[in-house]
Amino acid sequence: MNAETMIDQFPIHDLATVPEASRPVLEAAREGYGFVPNLLGVLANSPVALRAYTTLAQLLEAGFERHQLLEVITALAFKTISNYTNHLAETPLDSAFRKTSWNPPEEV
Repeated sequence: MNAETMIDQFPIHDLATVPEASRPVLEAAREGYGFVPNLLGVLANSPVALRAYTTLAQLLEAGFERHQLLEVITALAFKTISNYTNHLAETPLDSAFRKTSWNPPEEV
């Protein structure tokens, strides 16, 4: 995949093109920085990803320290790796965890 196709898949949004769900964050960024940083423009493709990224900044503003954010990121990464490992390996659920296992909802 070359750079031209990547930019097509992940456009850098500005206030003219941003999905409505991401608009408040980009507006706040413009107000705070005087412009919309490209990273936020890319993350605006997914309002969930954009909110998650800005939540990290809010944690810093609330008094958390950078090393604590890295600890949160490490825990999330570990959980993600374990989920992928279990999916790829088709790891059977331990009997001790069966009572909390997820089952898809029944169709109505």
